[in-house]
Amino acid sequence: QDKKLWFSLVNPEDRDLFQRAMSEVITSGEPLLVEYRIKDRDGNEKWLVSRGGVTLGPDGNMTRIDGSVHDITEQKYTEERLQFSDFSIAKSSESFFWTNHEGKIIRVNQAATNLLGFSALEFVQLNIAQLDYSLDQDAWQELWQECKTGHSISRIAKFKAKNGAYYPVEVFYNYFTFNNKCYSFISVREISERMHAEADKAKLTEETIRQNEHLRQFAYIVSHNLRAPVANILGLVNMYNKNDSADPLNLQLVQKLEITSRRLDATIKDINEILTIRTNTTQNLEPLALGEVCLEVLEGLAPELEQNQVCVYRDFTCPEYILGIKGYVHSILFNLISNAIKYRHPDRNLEIHIKALFSDGQLVVTLKDNGLGINLDKQRHKVFGLYRRFHPHIEGKGIGLHISKTQMESMGGKIEIESTEGKGTTFKLFFHVPQKEK
Repeated sequence: QDKKLWFSLVNPEDRDLFQRAMSEVITSGEPLLVEYRIKDRDGNEKWLVSRGGVTLGPDGNMTRIDGSVHDITEQKYTEERLQFSDFSIAKSSESFFWTNHEGKIIRVNQAATNLLGFSALEFVQLNIAQLDYSLDQDAWQELWQECKTGHSISRIAKFKAKNGAYYPVEVFYNYFTFNNKCYSFISVREISERMHAEADKAKLTEETIRQNEHLRQFAYIVSHNLRAPVANILGLVNMYNKNDSADPLNLQLVQKLEITSRRLDATIKDINEILTIRTNTTQNLEPLALGEVCLEVLEGLAPELEQNQVCVYRDFTCPEYILGIKGYVHSILFNLISNAIKYRHPDRNLEIHIKALFSDGQLVVTLKDNGLGINLDKQRHKVFGLYRRFHPHIEGKGIGLHISKTQMESMGGKIEIESTEGKGTTFKLFFHVPQKEK
């Protein structure tokens, strides 16, 4: 028998370990305990653990080894997989939380501490509902039961950091059992950049839709408001008697040419005004006292207001500073109040209520009247269009509301309308406000 056969089967990388263990046993007399790798007859690597003792001769040399050898290959591979899993979780850029069925945090990875600023020890003193402000204990139990049924749930939430800041996150809740106990494994992904990108995309989409609507409206102007007078001019010119300038018909043709030319000039001026507003993006918004601008507009319209016995009620109970361009704000208020006077109801005195209030970080100005109103079921998509008129018996160009909408959008705001035919109209102006000084 080959006394060195077993030693020769030991992995070369483990032989020094094996020899040191044998030397320590001989020196100390302690039992042998060593883990090492060998190659079996098929060349496969196996992990073994040897336990036992040695018998020494009179000269102090080892004469006998008694013990056992156990195959621990599967155990070692399981430990290796667990170590690999733990290492991967620890190094992951995604935050992981483990909780029990009550939502109590029992473990986190390093990314979770980096994201929210709590230490691992602080985390295990918390409940997941203390991080997710949209969860209370009842909501957690509902989520737990849903997760228990479906095993995995995803949702968008905001997690509170140690410094009080909130982070938008995408959360994945996973249910599992281990050793007859129930747990949830929660992965959390910070999505601030994604939300900004989605907001930018939505803004770009909205801007594209708006630009397409502008192009559609200008196509309408070209085909109707420009082509018609040009065709009239060409027709009148062709009818002009060039051979006899004294022809009485020529005078009538020239008069019609003048009227048509003025209409064409007015249309071109309207278009130029709108294009100027849309392309003039270099003007900086400045803090404006809304009440002062409104007062200037009312003073300018005082004769019309007095003549038509109009009652104007103002309610600016909140700070009324907005960010805007004074000329545009003045123009918008002037146009809306003028329209209210123009389209007042003949059977009652006109009342105009102007109110300012905060909503979602913006200052919303409402202008409400009790005038003729508009049938929005039929006309809503036309209200802010070019050359749209809803009361033909009253003189107007049908361009004022479009200009007001364009001016509001150029300042980053928006305008909305609510109206009931025969009862009145309410316009809502959404303005940005100056940031508060810290």
